Amino acid sequence: MRSCPLPRVAWWHAGQIGAGPSTFYEQMIASVTGVVLAVSTSEITVEVGGVGLAIRPTSQALSQARVGKEISLFTYLLVREDDLTLFGFADASERQVFENLKKVSGVGPKTAMQMISALGANEVRRAISEQDAKALTAAPGVGGKVAQRVVLELANAFVVTNAAFGVNGGTDWSDVMSALTNLGWGEREAREAVQHARQSLSSEDDSVTDVGERLRVALSYVNRR
Repeated sequence: MRSCPLPRVAWWHAGQIGAGPSTFYEQMIASVTGVVLAVSTSEITVEVGGVGLAIRPTSQALSQARVGKEISLFTYLLVREDDLTLFGFADASERQVFENLKKVSGVGPKTAMQMISALGANEVRRAISEQDAKALTAAPGVGGKVAQRVVLELANAFVVTNAAFGVNGGTDWSDVMSALTNLGWGEREAREAVQHARQSLSSEDDSVTDVGERLRVALSYVNRR
């Protein structure tokens, strides 16, 4: 079976419907589920509807791939004038971090993938939110200047506020769960983080009722994992 990112005819049609082809495709392919046909150190080929999609995965996504087994990946299709590249992520959190990183001047998709693969999405989030540029330099190809630029340009990308989730000072722990899942963590991770936060704050007899404060405690847990 031939490995093919996307049929070229689809590119032409995308350009005819008013939206730019880049915007059209980036929003269209959010995830892929199919049988793994082949695995290499830098690519996974997944059969979807009789077509083998060539996907460039993070190291975390790559570790899930087994030839002959079904896999589900969150994806991001990068559209360039002469190329279509489909990137694969283990979860929505990885994809969100990737989308933020590639917005930074001087940080391309390759560098963004290297950062996520080397450090993990949670560590990248932590480093940015805590202004820890040095931690980012542990990723291949990321020097001090690039790391500082990432921290500077994404300083507010992962800052958590009540307003960001429409909870406006509410006190329900379900708001914390919703906030975590909106940030990209899975339900299991969010549930564990909430349990940890409740235990950590139990010594105060649950007197901390502000969602923002509860969320900060929960985030400190998932960022350390």
